[in-house]
Amino acid sequence: MRFLAIDSRIDYREGKAGLLLISSNYVGCIPLRSPGNGKKYADLRCEMRYGDNIGELISLLGDSIEIEYAHWDLNRPSQFRPPFYLLSLQAFEAYRDAMANPWHKFRDVKETRDTPEGDTDWTEYSIMSADPTNRMRFANRLSIQAADHREWRSLQALISDALNKFNSSSVPPNIRARYQRTLDYIGRSLPKHNSEKIPRTYRHNSLDPPKIKRLKEACNELLDASRMNQHSWRRYGDGV
Repeated sequence: MRFLAIDSRIDYREGKAGLLLISSNYVGCIPLRSPGNGKKYADLRCEMRYGDNIGELISLLGDSIEIEYAHWDLNRPSQFRPPFYLLSLQAFEAYRDAMANPWHKFRDVKETRDTPEGDTDWTEYSIMSADPTNRMRFANRLSIQAADHREWRSLQALISDALNKFNSSSVPPNIRARYQRTLDYIGRSLPKHNSEKIPRTYRHNSLDPPKIKRLKEACNELLDASRMNQHSWRRYGDGV
């Protein structure tokens, strides 16, 4: 129970001994195992002190949202996943930070220029130059740096999908209202038409900038949630 910082002690009431659990500032969920055989038999869920809506935790988080995971599979993950909109807010925050420093990557482009540059397609040139008017036209394959590349558009596609879900009626209105300015800002930054496919997972690259690594991690958590993430999780909040 250390993951949720739960203190346990033996408590005696009316002549009977029982186990007293004392929560801390975490909400989340962990599996319980049988002391006899070590098998999972139930899940322990820590919720808000008042009420049973974990979404109310948003009002205590400030501007930072981060959910932590442990590699202990839950007994009934379908009922005890972190709310999807908490994961979405975490991804939105990472995306907003990543936009502050445009992510450039090299990509190959084919351009026709009046001088040979980069990797010139001489076979195509020999065919084109049969026409005297094309003798100064060279089909070049160039490697250029660009912020608008496939991997970035793929991340934008997932953020766009999460934004549409966040704006649906399934998210409490007070939560949408609190983050409306951020949602509008992100919405304006996304392309209106994005046909890039969303992968099953975003692969990490050692050359990725730190903010992109964080964005990929947040997006992977969103993808895991859509496939029923089975891991234990927690979120810290003062006054929980």
